[in-house]
Amino acid sequence: MIEVPLPGCRPEPLGSYLKALGVLRLVGQQKDPDARGRWHGDTFTLASALHETDLVAFLRDEYHPAPLVAPWNSGSGFRVPGKRPEAEQTLQMIEASSGERLAAYRAAIRAGRQVVAEGERRGWRDPSGTQFWDKKHKARVVELCRARFPDVAVAWLDAAVVLAEEPEFGVPLLGTGGNLGSQELSISFMQRLGEVLCLRSGRRAPSPEDSAGWLRAALFADSAGPAVEGKVGQFDPGAAGGVNSSPVGSAESVVNPWDYVLLLEGALLFASAPARRLGASSRGKAAMPFMFGTSPAGFASASSSESAKGELWAPVWRRPATAREIGHLIGEGRAEWQGRQAGTGGEMVRAAATLGVDRGVDTFVRHVFVDRLGQSPLAVPVGRVRVRDAQDVPLLSRLDLWVDRVRRRKNMPATVAAALRRFDTAAFGLATRGGPAELQQVLVAAADLETGVGRAPAFHKGPPDLRPIQGLAASAWVPHLDDGSAEFRLAVALASQHDDGGAGLRRLLRPVTRSRQTPGLVWSEAPAPVAGLGHRPIHDVLALAHARRSVEARASSDGEEARPASGEREAGIGVQTAYRWRIAAPGIDAARFAADDLDDTRVGEWLGALLLLDWVAEPVDVSGWFVPSHDWRALAPTAWVLLAPFFHGRPIPVSSDTTVHLRPEADWLGRLAGGAVLPVVDAALRRLRIARLDPAVTDGGIVQRTGPPGPRLAAALLFPITTQDAAALIRRIVPPPLT
Repeated sequence: MIEVPLPGCRPEPLGSYLKALGVLRLVGQQKDPDARGRWHGDTFTLASALHETDLVAFLRDEYHPAPLVAPWNSGSGFRVPGKRPEAEQTLQMIEASSGERLAAYRAAIRAGRQVVAEGERRGWRDPSGTQFWDKKHKARVVELCRARFPDVAVAWLDAAVVLAEEPEFGVPLLGTGGNLGSQELSISFMQRLGEVLCLRSGRRAPSPEDSAGWLRAALFADSAGPAVEGKVGQFDPGAAGGVNSSPVGSAESVVNPWDYVLLLEGALLFASAPARRLGASSRGKAAMPFMFGTSPAGFASASSSESAKGELWAPVWRRPATAREIGHLIGEGRAEWQGRQAGTGGEMVRAAATLGVDRGVDTFVRHVFVDRLGQSPLAVPVGRVRVRDAQDVPLLSRLDLWVDRVRRRKNMPATVAAALRRFDTAAFGLATRGGPAELQQVLVAAADLETGVGRAPAFHKGPPDLRPIQGLAASAWVPHLDDGSAEFRLAVALASQHDDGGAGLRRLLRPVTRSRQTPGLVWSEAPAPVAGLGHRPIHDVLALAHARRSVEARASSDGEEARPASGEREAGIGVQTAYRWRIAAPGIDAARFAADDLDDTRVGEWLGALLLLDWVAEPVDVSGWFVPSHDWRALAPTAWVLLAPFFHGRPIPVSSDTTVHLRPEADWLGRLAGGAVLPVVDAALRRLRIARLDPAVTDGGIVQRTGPPGPRLAAALLFPITTQDAAALIRRIVPPPLT
């Protein structure tokens, strides 16, 4: 085989991509059945028996055009004579031809005229005369066309109209039944054929040399052969003309006639077999392969107010394939997400990231069909999505179920709609790029969406009720979220804390609570007990949350402060604020937070995201976080070193046969949150002495002056640490030998 690069055939714009398909289809069907094509970078390469000159000669001198006729459209030239003279003359030009190359075309036009005559006999014409056919009979016209057309003409019908239970005329790739605004594609195709096949006569009629020049420019990006004025439609936004299309304001639409002919020939591959959406929500509706509802995410120019007709995801492959193989690939249109056919661009990008598409595809070029500046639609290339086996994207499946319930509800508030759009953008970013940062953005956006839903009772109340997000297993998410940062580890330690029944920081920081009637979370009638997450400095929010936790812990013991257990050194009664279940933070990370040596904003962002996860169902393995280190204790703020063991919540071994259970006094956190550090430090030193631990530090004033402010200290004490780290902190305050 001879491999011929075609630099004029590129993955974008859409017309150039379709042109490549057209070359492969025509050579494979009419010249060399073994011809294969592939994408090498941004260039389409054809491998066949044809040299470069042979390819040009075949297309110019031998190629038999597919007959594109559309008698169901008013502008197709089949209407009452005199209504559309240009279209009528174009049909007559083809009918007047005598060569073998257009024999099938002439037969298709004859069949079209028979359809029109039969439709008139049956009374299907529009009685008002404003349309060609009565709307209620137009589907019957299409069905009659399918019955009367020669086989070679049916492909265009299948590409322009999807025949399902009811014919669907709104196919984004080819407009409305083959119409793009005022442009009737079949007529434009015939007009361009008149130029490349030299069917016109007269002084300015194109010559075979002109046709060869246009063809070389189309295939090999040669400059020979100037483009002609003519509508290119939505397939090449750069050549479509209109407002701001030239330095002087606007320009006429121009087209290389061979470009136009070949792109529509390529579009016929999308008619091989309409894809059938098998998901329950699709109700068996047929749709064109790799075409989806628009997801306004994943491209910089996306706008929620922009009118979009849909998306086409054009597959790009590197392994050589025949036209038959590509026809099967496109005709099948396999794009599965969560066990069903993808229905939107957002689902398609998930399918591409989880190998829910044909394994022969390497990349998809995403084209969005949009109306801009009040013009006809344009197919705007908005990015490329690589097919990959992402391990983090499947995590979206359960979250998508909740988001889809939000998406389907009526009367959506503007704030919820904006948050939903941010979620879609974040999910698109995860599917295309992946990584902990992108996955975190998904959770942050989901938390914002949940907050918006929670603040709109009329929206989230049923039936059925739209409950808060739940069921996202932390054991599955954490390994993919872990970016190796101290900020992440601290946020995990905070988010994971809970008591029996699952009550934890989420209940304090979000307007959610546990249901008394059914398992799981429900919306709280009141605002979150501690407001400001995501808006106020995180150390202020955590200080208030810790103080609130202290109040609730004291109330839960009916006003009685907990006493030390027997066998432990007594340090006085106190209120235990530590949660029963938690993932400990490395002591060095908590110490750095206390010293204001971390990015507080990142801690807050991570916490807001991680609060959505379920930390109860399965354990999370974080054993790799704890690397032995002794230097950090000497650098930790003394006030935190002194107080952290009191908030540990577990017995702490201070010698081989002695443990101590330290508890904070009831007012410590309130004092710290208010900035009063010295009274708390003095009380802590006194309690150590009561427990027969002799602290090396005796001057509370020095501890206060060298330590962090009270609110930061109260926040830092909320981080759970290991018993080993708590014992190490006591050893720093109380040097051995311990007695």
